[in-house]
Amino acid sequence: MDAKAVVQVVLKRNHDVFQTMLSDLTPEGLHWAPPGVANPAGALWAHVVISEDMMFNRVIRGEQAPLYETSWLGRTGLSEPREQPGVPWGEWARRLHVDAAQCGEYTRAVFAATESYLEGVDAAEMDRMVTIHIPNRPPMAVAAFLASVLSNHVANHVGEISGLKGLQGLRGYQG
Repeated sequence: MDAKAVVQVVLKRNHDVFQTMLSDLTPEGLHWAPPGVANPAGALWAHVVISEDMMFNRVIRGEQAPLYETSWLGRTGLSEPREQPGVPWGEWARRLHVDAAQCGEYTRAVFAATESYLEGVDAAEMDRMVTIHIPNRPPMAVAAFLASVLSNHVANHVGEISGLKGLQGLRGYQG
């Protein structure tokens, strides 16, 4: 199996698990603020999707504007566009309101854009080096970026959302 095929399977699986994890959360469950410093599931959802939209378009597509700034401007289902530099993430996360239906549409559009891109790339594109705009991150191949940064980001937050659901007496990760 080549790198492209592996990345396609892993990313698609993580996208599917992520959407399944969110599918049974009520508005109350999405916005439930746990004790301590953990953030509500709705804020984690917004963070995952906005991050993929931004990183995919800016890193992989070469500084292309993300969907939330173009075709999905004002239609993401989020009460605030995204966390802003200099604003503590937890403050944004706890005041954010997520419209699940609208954010679900935006999520499907973002995930479809990433998955569609993967269908059309060749081995040379998967080997192309990209620079991540995160301090101390060296350049990496597109395949490595998609498999490690984007895909792991989704999977990591699935675990957080699963834990938040469990704390609310709901079923978390369903395998």
